[in-house]
Amino acid sequence: MGKTLHIYVDELGDVGPFDAKSPIYLVSMVFLSGEADRDKGLSAFRKAERAFGEGTFVHVGNLIRGEEPYEEILRERRQALFWPFLSYAAGIDFKFLTVKTEKNGIGGSEQLRDILKAKLFAGIDTNVSFFSAYELIIVHYDGGQKLCTKMLHEVFLSRFDRVMFEKTRQFDDVFMQVADLMCVLGNLHYKVKYGSLSHSEEDFLGKRRMIKKEVLGRFKHKKL
Repeated sequence: MGKTLHIYVDELGDVGPFDAKSPIYLVSMVFLSGEADRDKGLSAFRKAERAFGEGTFVHVGNLIRGEEPYEEILRERRQALFWPFLSYAAGIDFKFLTVKTEKNGIGGSEQLRDILKAKLFAGIDTNVSFFSAYELIIVHYDGGQKLCTKMLHEVFLSRFDRVMFEKTRQFDDVFMQVADLMCVLGNLHYKVKYGSLSHSEEDFLGKRRMIKKEVLGRFKHKKL
């Protein structure tokens, strides 16, 4: 068996009607070679994770906003988990691709899926040389949304001969948590460029300039 590419997938948004509070839908994919060193910098993050509590895993959006299961936890303690996790993710050799669309004017989930499919096809076709280096592709997704599940099957099965799909949950694999992080960063990028940050985002991460440099900037070179 040749080289294997693991693709970890998460989505952000909902498939319902347009809502000004949630104007976009996006899907982020993290591409990790089976030969990559997944443990680089992991010990520092695991130490922060253990200090946070038994059974902890990172759900980035909720961590930033102080929502379940972090609703009773002070900002400083939540930050003490977030920043080591961000540093761990930034230090690993992976690539990512985020496909997104504004929901305003979209006539339903079928049209939403078709738009995202077209963008994902374009992303794959633009990076043929990257994917051609691998003989097997394993797509990891938790199956949370039918739209995303169907899109992944339709796109990857039509472009590649050797593809496997594995149902993987966030607490099963830290790279599902990295995919969740890339979704949040995709949303932050949209807000920094086109919209406004929430109070909780500025309180937790800093002002727009800080987010662009210290959060988004650490992953610019990883974009596929």
